[in-house]
Amino acid sequence: MIKGSCDPHFSAVRDAFACCFDQGIEHGGGVAVVVDGKAVVDLWGGYEDPQRTRPWRQSTLVNVWSSSKGVVALAMAMLVDKGKGLSLSLR
Repeated sequence: MIKGSCDPHFSAVRDAFACCFDQGIEHGGGVAVVVDGKAVVDLWGGYEDPQRTRPWRQSTLVNVWSSSKGVVALAMAMLVDKGKGLSLSLR
């Protein structure tokens, strides 16, 4: 069911990804991890639709909605922690 590649050092990611399908938490999805510019995890599996008629493909498009807000907040907090001031310009 799961396709793609996974560096052996990141096998726990593959196991957790597979577990989501085994437990019925997800019906389709993908995960990618890049470390130092190298893709160490690139996995996908399951189905694109709830009826499970279209397999998930490497090129399946999905909406990410507001998932980037947490990443941006974390990046800003890291900058503040390192003493980098944030300057906003409102025009």
